[in-house]
Amino acid sequence: MKNKKGFSLIELLVVIGIMSVLTTIVYVSVNQTRSKSRDQERISAILKIKLGLEYYYNLYGQYPQRLSDLYSGPSPLPATSPGKITANDLIPPNGDQNNHGYYYVPLFKTEENSFCNSYHLYTKLESKTSVYDSRSSYNSEGDLLCIINNYTPTDLRINASSSSNIIYDVRPQ
Repeated sequence: MKNKKGFSLIELLVVIGIMSVLTTIVYVSVNQTRSKSRDQERISAILKIKLGLEYYYNLYGQYPQRLSDLYSGPSPLPATSPGKITANDLIPPNGDQNNHGYYYVPLFKTEENSFCNSYHLYTKLESKTSVYDSRSSYNSEGDLLCIINNYTPTDLRINASSSSNIIYDVRPQ
């Protein structure tokens, strides 16, 4: 019997194939985990922004026309307020290739109003199947866009139930 030293070509190819399959599985798993983590970061930011919006409403009796009004503009939130929002809170999570930001739509409930008394705040999630989908299916397309002082916000009204993306959205109670 011959004494074998080393590995045959077939043995090496089998090991390389197994390593490739394992590497692919780990890569896909890590990528999905990162995506879900960014979705959770977005939801956390949306809830913080909602808190700021509600605090703004309690102080001024109306919702701001822009999210930036929460930290700058004519009536920003006080620096010591529990709902304080900064510009950094409005930046989407790192690693987001699709730039799923935060979308804010100031709304009127009726045409007689002279202030923004409602809103639709939402973000698009990366995960195609997400337990974080708010499932509220809110349709803001039929609502009146809040136009005050000649400022017309970008029309970001959306029908969350017919969107091709998974949407996490909030609005006032």
